[in-house]
Amino acid sequence: MKRPSIAQEAISRTRSRTDAEQELAHIIAAGAELPRSSAEGGGSSPPISPVDEQDEIDQRLQAISRFEVPRARDDTPLCAFRPMPVRSAELREEIVHITEKQARERAHTAHIDDYLSEVQHDRLQEMHRRKVFEWHIAVRTCLSTHHPLARERREHARMSLQMADRELRLSNNALHLSFNFFDRYLGLMLCGERNLQLVSTACMWIALKIEGSTKTAAQLEKIIGIDRKQIVEMERWLLSALRWEVQPVTTFEVVRLLLPFTFCEREHRAQLAKYCEHITLAQALVYPLLKYEPTVLAVTSIVCAAYLVSSVFDEHLNAGLAALVGAPLERTWQCRRDVQTHVNLSQLQQLLSR
Repeated sequence: MKRPSIAQEAISRTRSRTDAEQELAHIIAAGAELPRSSAEGGGSSPPISPVDEQDEIDQRLQAISRFEVPRARDDTPLCAFRPMPVRSAELREEIVHITEKQARERAHTAHIDDYLSEVQHDRLQEMHRRKVFEWHIAVRTCLSTHHPLARERREHARMSLQMADRELRLSNNALHLSFNFFDRYLGLMLCGERNLQLVSTACMWIALKIEGSTKTAAQLEKIIGIDRKQIVEMERWLLSALRWEVQPVTTFEVVRLLLPFTFCEREHRAQLAKYCEHITLAQALVYPLLKYEPTVLAVTSIVCAAYLVSSVFDEHLNAGLAALVGAPLERTWQCRRDVQTHVNLSQLQQLLSR
């Protein structure tokens, strides 16, 4: 049986606003003059006792409460900007810290946007990078056939990746950290195609350590199939090239801070968070989006996720979130256009609804 819409449910629970207001007016009018019994000899009516008067007031309040008109659902969108969530001051302080840290990081990694052409000198192409990132996500998602980002997988790695997901348990933030390490390293050092899996494995291992994992190189060798000595040596090269700066700002981290500022109807909150998670992962796969800061990508991710929930791009939500992170509105609009160009939001919505 088809579930009635929110509007239909609201209609079935109460009468229309006009009918309710009219009946409420009749109740109030009827109680304007309290009933009095006639006195003997035609005298004036005796006053009502305090007890009777309180009973009358209680009855009238109960009658009024029964006809309370609910707020129209159309007044508030399914998703909207919420300027003062719980812990608002603390969250705003964290956001200021994140934006300052991001500015320092971007000052040192401005060249990363075009590293395939400027650093790798055509030794690598965008498809190589995408394959590595899909491999990372395949580790995270256990090769789920329903996952929209893990469809093109290397067949020869299937069994090892299934084992890797059970053993590694990469979090979303660990994935974003490993993506960041990978892009920054390739933005600094020449790398051949055959070494990409070694580099990406070292990136994952460092991200796992930051997340608190106790996996050893021997365990990683068994899971991934790469010699432990190579993994340890690659880790040293990676940390040296990155100057041990291994806690960068990630899009997922900024999304976590901005989501409390996004109002969403209770029944859609989990759906909004799920869309944000997959859109941020999709953004990481797209090489042209490297030119955008994590804060801009996070704003775009939430606005696009809200669009999938409500079918409307909320410009007030976009403006509110952009102001929080100090991002120019024009840049968030440009980022949204690029995301819509490279990420099929409708297809992602269909896949996640299965």
